[in-house]
Order: sequence, then structure tokens, then C-alpha cells
Amino acid sequence: MARVGIVPAVIATVIPSGLATLLIVWVLSHQYHDPGGGRISSGGSFILYEGSEARDDGTGEITASLVALTFSSLSSQIISLMTPFVMALAAYRAAGLWLRNSSGRSGFGPDENPTPTQFGLLIPLLGFTNLKAIKTSLLYLLQPSTRRARVPRLFTETLVTAVVVIALSHIVGIADLWLHSTTKSLIVNQLMQMASDPTENHAVAFNSTLCDQWNTSSWPCLNTQDGWAVENSSVVFQGWETARNLSNAALQVFTLSDWGDMAVLVPTAAAPEWMGSKLTYNSSTFGARADCQILNWVDQTNRLGSMSFNPDWPVPVVMHNSRAVTPSMNSSLTCNGTPEETGLVSNGVLGLVNGVVGGATDGVADFPENAAVSPNPAKVMVQLQWQVLGVLGYFRKRGSGPPLAIWETLFAGCSLEFFNASIEYVPATNSYNLLNATPSTPELTSILWSPLLTQFVTDQLALSIQGVTKVGSQGNITARLNQELGRLALGSAGGLFQAAPSSELATLSTVVLGRYPMAPFLCLVAALYAYALVAMVLFAVSRWSWSYSIRVPSDTESKGKEISSLVLAQTWLTDPMPLVAFASRTGREDERMLSERVLDMASDEEGERLRIGLLDSDGQVTFGIEKDLGSGGADRSCSR
Repeated sequence: MARVGIVPAVIATVIPSGLATLLIVWVLSHQYHDPGGGRISSGGSFILYEGSEARDDGTGEITASLVALTFSSLSSQIISLMTPFVMALAAYRAAGLWLRNSSGRSGFGPDENPTPTQFGLLIPLLGFTNLKAIKTSLLYLLQPSTRRARVPRLFTETLVTAVVVIALSHIVGIADLWLHSTTKSLIVNQLMQMASDPTENHAVAFNSTLCDQWNTSSWPCLNTQDGWAVENSSVVFQGWETARNLSNAALQVFTLSDWGDMAVLVPTAAAPEWMGSKLTYNSSTFGARADCQILNWVDQTNRLGSMSFNPDWPVPVVMHNSRAVTPSMNSSLTCNGTPEETGLVSNGVLGLVNGVVGGATDGVADFPENAAVSPNPAKVMVQLQWQVLGVLGYFRKRGSGPPLAIWETLFAGCSLEFFNASIEYVPATNSYNLLNATPSTPELTSILWSPLLTQFVTDQLALSIQGVTKVGSQGNITARLNQELGRLALGSAGGLFQAAPSSELATLSTVVLGRYPMAPFLCLVAALYAYALVAMVLFAVSRWSWSYSIRVPSDTESKGKEISSLVLAQTWLTDPMPLVAFASRTGREDERMLSERVLDMASDEEGERLRIGLLDSDGQVTFGIEKDLGSGGADRSCSR
């Protein structure tokens, strides 16, 4: 018994199985995690995070290496180098069988030994395993039994092993090519969570210090008989800037078109600096949304006309020169007479609370002091009037007199709702998403609509609506009115808010993902493990192969060293050197055949050269090699 093949066994087993394990570990440790959670596969493919590396040449390009493909190529190249190690184990198995059959032990006879032809086929199968060697052996095996000798077990096992090893080696290469041709790279934006920084104020909070003394039984805070925020000029000024979205305003108003045209407040320090950047965050804020109905739209003429009675607005009121009266306008033309007769009205935004109109003279103070809290949504009436410009904006009454101007009037009833909201900034689309919105309390609603009823932004509302009424349809006019009323109502109250820290800060990083199809990946891993398994089996069956020890004569260079017959037999099956040494041996050169190093088996002296060609051996002409005796020797060339 001899323990052999440990080194080739370790190489042929550990390396393929290690590569397969490395691929699996890489997949498990680099699975892509999207914002909704992790996922390891998608659509029959593994989605792996490959990282990202921005080029520093100013192009902004993102590069990454598909590492799994690198491992795949490495596996294919290494397996192509593993075949000699695996077949070395198979050679130990064949050598053990050959030695056992040649030992003359009971049950084993010379019929199980290879013939010269079979021995000649075994050397390239075990020593130079390739498709050509397998093809030659298969052709021999497929010959009729009458044309060849019986095939012993060691030859059949060796051929099957060579076919399996070469097949697995090529399967690894094909799987590698398959994986390379089907793997795709994906460019995605990924959010990376950051610790909240109190200096990054992207949220909006109500400045409660302005209203900490408010008693809800009186007018909403900052409202007096003299007007709104008359003693807080900074609140008025900040609201003025916010309503106009000035660049130096502390807050800005954004309209979320995908969320019913809700207007929301955003700190100016966040919007210009971060819009288009890679920072995303969730922020608490406040919003407003209006839903208006035009009361004096004439469907037959598709234009604004006289206001008719509407059951949803039982107390329509029109302001005439700051006086609240019941409208009796039947024409959009001016003429001599009182405001009630002419139809000339003042622009205004009026509020309704329990049937009481507020905003015509003193803003919120028009309501009874103990009944000034509005429900949410609040009920708002809008009346806007502007002169029709151009040649058609004048006409001359029959007879004499100056031309009279034509005026156009819009009456609308609106539902105005305020919200405590939460928004998310998405840098990928350079926009805001509404996460949730809860209606504000009636108390807060009453505070927020105060500047609107003080006619703080009425003229700006009229200017914003005037243009669209010239060419727009009823739907366009209504949509514009909804947007502007919500935006200006919230913006005019901008002085009541202040910036605050946001939550869930994250940066948006562009990363590269690898999409690896499962089929070629699993095929590659399975082939690598199968290759390692074959090596383990060969090692197991060859490790305790039958052999015996040979003691080298003491008068040789090895001086009594013991050599395993299994090692010598394996060398004869995998290398042609022993055959060369055996054919060219003379005298003491027989001792060379007991060397464990193939380089020491044959003669390598300067005076000994081999010639090849036609040879004359005892009168028989043949082709072969022999020692070249030099110019002084006999002429052994032959002629025909």
C-alpha cells in the first residue's frame, strides 16, 4: 500500500471548489438592496452590486468592474490547467491496477494487463489528455473485437475518466462564455442613508411663539380691528416675499402638480442649493389646496358673464369700493350711476364662516370676535375684475360722449384647505413627492387664511388670472385659479413659519449593477464542484493502490534508497521518458530506470546522440532511432 497523489489531489480539489465557493459568496454578499428592501434575483437573474467609481477627468462617467465575470474567466483559465493534476491521480489508479495484475496474485492474471497498443494509447490519455488522444482511444475501442485484443479494466477506466475530465473542463469554458455573453450592466441611482444634520434645515415648522398668547375665543392671533400683523412687520414682509417667490425669501412655495396642485412650503436654503443635487430627504411642511367653481361662466358663449344664483353659495357678496353689498350686476359695461347700477366692483377674496362674510372691510375682524374660527376646509369667495384691453375694449354709446371702457368680472366660490404635510425630495427627478397630508386644525386654518382675507395678495391673484381668461377654457381658468389661490394663500402666511431640521437624509449615488442570468452561473458553479468531486473520487480510489517498495543497490548514487513501484509505474504511464531510457539502455544504465526523476532515467552524455531514419537491423530494413556512432562508425544508412 502507498499513500500517493496528495499534492495533485489538493490542487485539483481545493482550487475548483474554492472558485465555486468564491462565486457563491460573492453573489450572496453583493446582492442589490433597493430602497424597498433587499433582493437577490430578478427575472431569472442575479442582481449584484458592482460599486461605482467616478472618473476624475470631468466627464462625470461612472465605471465599475463586473467582478463575477472576472472570477468566471479565472475559473475557466485555471480549470484548463488542472487537467494534468486530475489525470495524474487517474494514472496512480491505473498504475496500481497494472502492478496488481502483474504480481501474479490469485484472481489477477496477465489478461488484465494492457497490450503494447493499449499501453501506447494510455500514455497520451494520462500524460497529455486532449481531444486527439481521446479520439484515438475511442476509435480503437470501437473497432470490432476481431481486430483488437480484449480491453482490460484499467484502459476502460482511464478512457472514461479522461472523457469526464475533458467534458467538465469544456463545460466550464462554455458556461464562462455563456455568462459573458448574457450578463448585462445596469446604471441605477441608489439612496445612501446619512445621519441627520441639525444645520441642514430642509423642513418647515410653525413659529408657535407668535401665537402663544392667543385665546381661541377671540380673533385669530395677529388679527386686530386695525388689521393683520400690524405690530409684526417682519411677518408681513416675509409673507410678501414668500408669496412672490423672491430669491431672498426665507421660504419658497412649490406646486405639486401630481398631487392635486397642492402648494407646499420649502426653505429657500434647501431648494436652490439642493435642487438637482444628490441629496434626498423627508421634510415636514405645510400645504394648501384650493378647489374653485366659477359662478358666472356662460356655456353658450364660453366666456364670463353675469353671476346667477347658486345654491352652494347662498350669500354671494360683491365689494363696491370697499362696501359689501348684494350683487345686482347684469352687465359688464360701465355707465353713469352708482356702483350697484354700473357693475364696477373691487377685487377681493372673502371668507364665509357660519353664513357671515369676512374680508370686505377689516379682514378677519369682520367676523364676530367669538365666532372667527373657520372650519377646514374654509369657504372662500373670489371676485376679480379687470378692464378688457385693446381696440375692442372700448365702445361709444349712441350719440355723443366719451368712449366707455369694457370690464370683465370673475366670480368664484372656492374650498380652501390647509394641511400639515410631509414631503420627500427626489433628486433623480428633481422634484418633490407628497408622502402624507393631514388636514390642519380649524385654529391653524383661521390663522393661515388671515392675510388672504386682508386682501394681502388679491391684486397679485388678479394679475395671475387675467391672462388665462383671454384665451383659456373654463377648465383652464379654474385650474389656474386653484393653483394661484392655493399658492398665494400659503405664501402670504409665509412669515408665520420657520425652517427646521429634516429627517431621513440620504444621498443619491449612481451605482453599477450586474445582471447575471442564473442558468449559466449555476452551470458554471455546478461544473466546478463536479470537477472537484471527480478529483476527490480519484484520490480516494488511488490513495491506497497496491504497490511494493524497491531498494536501490547500495553502489548506486541513491545508495540503498527505497522507491515505490507505484510511483515508477505512474511515471511510465504519464511520460515517454522511461520508454526512451529503456530502449537506449546498456549495461549499468539499467540502474537509471530506478530513478524517481525522469530527467535522470536516460543517458544525457555529449558523445551519445540519436539518429532517426531507415535502419538496417540484421538484414531487415525498418524506420526508427539508434545511437549515432559518428563518422568513424559503420554506415547504417539504407537504400532501396
